[in-house]
Amino acid sequence: MRKANVRVEARDMGYNPSFDEAERNFRNLMAAFRQQCNKAGILKEIKRREYYETPSRIARRKKKEKETLLLKLKMKEAFIERPKPKRKPKDGKK
Repeated sequence: MRKANVRVEARDMGYNPSFDEAERNFRNLMAAFRQQCNKAGILKEIKRREYYETPSRIARRKKKEKETLLLKLKMKEAFIERPKPKRKPKDGKK
């Protein structure tokens, strides 16, 4: 497992902040913490390690992920390459 460095600091806090200011700063800190945790993939790693997965299940899961990725790419290519039909002018106007 790779090491994730997640560090969040509180800045611009006065000596004795009001409750609203402290609450706002705390919410900003939590939002920054959540973003950095998501970016580092910590929650994903925790969920992956929550239960033991046998090697055969890992192989099946990876094979399924690969198939879905290929299907998505195929669908994307089919959608992009399709030419748009030309519209006919209304009421005989050219």
